[in-house]
Amino acid sequence: MVNFKCHCKYCRVYNFLWSLDDEMIWVEIPKNGSAGLKSTRFGYVVKVDKNGIIPLGKDSRLKPLPRLNPARYKKGFFVLRDPVERFKSNFAYFFGNGGARAYLGHEWLMRNDLFVSKNFKDYKNLSHEDKLDLIFDNWELMANFEGVHHFNSQASFIPDEFDKLEQKMIFEMKHLSPIFGFEEKINVSNSTSIVLKPHQEYLVKEYYTEDYDLIRKYL
Repeated sequence: MVNFKCHCKYCRVYNFLWSLDDEMIWVEIPKNGSAGLKSTRFGYVVKVDKNGIIPLGKDSRLKPLPRLNPARYKKGFFVLRDPVERFKSNFAYFFGNGGARAYLGHEWLMRNDLFVSKNFKDYKNLSHEDKLDLIFDNWELMANFEGVHHFNSQASFIPDEFDKLEQKMIFEMKHLSPIFGFEEKINVSNSTSIVLKPHQEYLVKEYYTEDYDLIRKYL
């Protein structure tokens, strides 16, 4: 299971488990439509103060939970996504040209001397292929990537207690727009131009075997 220990500001405060009301919980899985759900459906507002805390907006329906108690909560849901598509979305977000947080990908390459080791003259001229090669050739170094929780397997976010809930709802990414009523492409990383080599796609499927097991189990 891909389950890197993340030390980012978000992970120091929250554990991706939320209550929506007295009966319903949501397991947040990064890059599975969570930004759209939080901003358009749950009134979530991100604020980072000087101590790195990220408080919730006053009108938010979400309440952070330290753990899931099936005796209290009866219903729960989460969203699943094809692991290869999710990986490509993460890559576009953190390493793609114009990616929303591409600066973190740059910092990771520089911090681990990967940029220098390959004798690249200009980071901006690195192709997607170059960056993908560097990631897969140095996968173990992702452990020190800022925000690495995004790359953790979907299965790693699901608590064992989830199966004890009376009503379990599992959605695919394509269901978000019609069911939750927000624009399907809101805050979606542009991953359409990301092409994995055959051996890289094989590695993604190997790394995220448990996610395919999860999809077969629930979908």
